[in-house]
Amino acid sequence: LRQQCIWDTALAVDAVTKKPDGTDRSPRPYSPDFYRYVEKAHTECPFVCDNSGAAAVDQRTWCTSPDHRLGERCSQRVMRLLNINVQRVTQCVEDKALQLLQGGVE
Repeated sequence: LRQQCIWDTALAVDAVTKKPDGTDRSPRPYSPDFYRYVEKAHTECPFVCDNSGAAAVDQRTWCTSPDHRLGERCSQRVMRLLNINVQRVTQCVEDKALQLLQGGVE
């Protein structure tokens, strides 16, 4: 849900480009922040910790710190590192969670 909200809150539309036949291609939505987040969160907030990201920190604390394991705290740390608006994403998560509980999100 958090990743969906990062996509939604940082959504952009690419420039109109040309198809091979010379006609305009429709602009497509994309979210560079989403892709940067997914890539960074994968290494910074591992689901299974193998200490591979621990080069700059004490190996004993890497896996035990909530800042460096899968969860909200690590996710927010990564968003701050990437200058993603944590408050907007958090509000989106709360809103969409409530929608899910009330019957679904489109």
